Amino acid sequence: MALERFHEAQNQRGQGFSAALAELQTGEKTSHWIWYVFPQLAGLGRSSTAQFYAVRDGAEACAYLADTTLRGRLLRVTEVVAAQLAGGVPLVRLMGGRTDALKLVSSLTLFEWAARAMKPVGTSEAAELQTLRERCGDVLGAATDAGFPRCDDTLNALARSL
Repeated sequence: MALERFHEAQNQRGQGFSAALAELQTGEKTSHWIWYVFPQLAGLGRSSTAQFYAVRDGAEACAYLADTTLRGRLLRVTEVVAAQLAGGVPLVRLMGGRTDALKLVSSLTLFEWAARAMKPVGTSEAAELQTLRERCGDVLGAATDAGFPRCDDTLNALARSL
């Protein structure tokens, strides 16, 4: 499974993970990194960029979380999103618009599922996956309250793939 595409994109200067983290910490997404920081399940995005960074299936989502760098980064940005929402920043403003709010919900629906489906290797991975599940739940709960419930398309696709 070619996770290198995520590493390469997230390591870019100016528009990679560091930029995403900084924007979320200031309370508003302003640039274009959603596809490789909060990737969605294949079949949901229409653009060539969305398709390139799409996670093929539940197995690739689990592989993404098994990668210590990608898991750590996803956990970090999800913690920041959860903190911003808990602090009163509206989801749509935080994500720079309704479209990216929907993409965030789709991504966290996928990774909440994957974090539950995985069999962790070691106590460190188990603890990080537990924390990720909790933060995904926090964000998805706040998103539901804002009118953005968990992504049914993602959940249905995952159910069909079992």
